[in-house]
Amino acid sequence: MRLFLVDPSLGNSQSTTPTSVRAMLERHTQIRHENVKPHPQLSGVAISCRIPPSLTGGLHKRADRSVPTLDPSETAREFDNVVSAITIETIASVLGKTVWEAYARYLKSSVGVGIQDIPTHLGLVFDTLRDSFGVGGDILAKRIVRGIYAKFGAALTITEGRPLEDYVQELKDQHLRDRLGRSPPPDTPDKKGGIDG
Repeated sequence: MRLFLVDPSLGNSQSTTPTSVRAMLERHTQIRHENVKPHPQLSGVAISCRIPPSLTGGLHKRADRSVPTLDPSETAREFDNVVSAITIETIASVLGKTVWEAYARYLKSSVGVGIQDIPTHLGLVFDTLRDSFGVGGDILAKRIVRGIYAKFGAALTITEGRPLEDYVQELKDQHLRDRLGRSPPPDTPDKKGGIDG
């Protein structure tokens, strides 16, 4: 790994020369300094040095892999993938794979919600579960929400009258805040899958 440093204080002393800087640095560190010279455009001394792998903690291999960055859209997509998977698994485990497949075809053809759209149209999914299976659909929707909360290790208390999809959106917002350290974007889908206007 190469490191380039510029220290203006090193160039201000009349007794500081590239050779004396190199000698001082090599004496006080384990770093081999290959090129110590006055920097032509900056007031100071530029130092080019090779840092041994033992001092970099693995950064010498690939710096871009050593510090993971969180992409908000990727984090939201990961959350949405969990929501889809739990929705599918819950319906298939309770009603059977054949019923799940028929329900998925119904969602796509009648409501226009494909499997990939489940997280953004969770309110429609829950409404069609209730319409298709009555009270059983409501129980199934609650089981889906409980499964999502369990997957993220969050506590859930369902209040009658509050739309179930609101709980999932609340969890998603909290998850994004926790992972990214900030609030989610303001234009999040509403309970019916549209954008609040």
